[in-house]
Amino acid sequence: MAIGRDLTPDSHLEFNYLRLDQTDVEFPGLVFDMRYLVTDGYELKYLHETPAFADQFHAEVWYNRTRFEGDTLNASKNVQMRSCRPLCSRPAESTDSRSPMAMDSRSATGRNRCTVLRDRTMWRWGPI
Repeated sequence: MAIGRDLTPDSHLEFNYLRLDQTDVEFPGLVFDMRYLVTDGYELKYLHETPAFADQFHAEVWYNRTRFEGDTLNASKNVQMRSCRPLCSRPAESTDSRSPMAMDSRSATGRNRCTVLRDRTMWRWGPI
């Protein structure tokens, strides 16, 4: 999803959202399968085409969160990989509902840059 707005004729704001959602993914030949994987990504961009301090100013910020959970409990794993059967199965009396593989990761970052044009020469500072 992307939405944007012109704040002024030379100032623009844009917001982007991305979601990836996977459920019950089986990996042939690997011990673990993924029960779910979810990624949410957010991005905010700002562009000012005529700031007082440069010819152009551009800023972006991002935030991402990814989480997944997997396990070795799929019956097909025990059939295909008999050698890891003791590792891939829980005892029948186990009430442990946790999966042996889980992750929840978050990250955020941003960047900005200014551009100055003088005598057919472009000067930039900040990441490109």
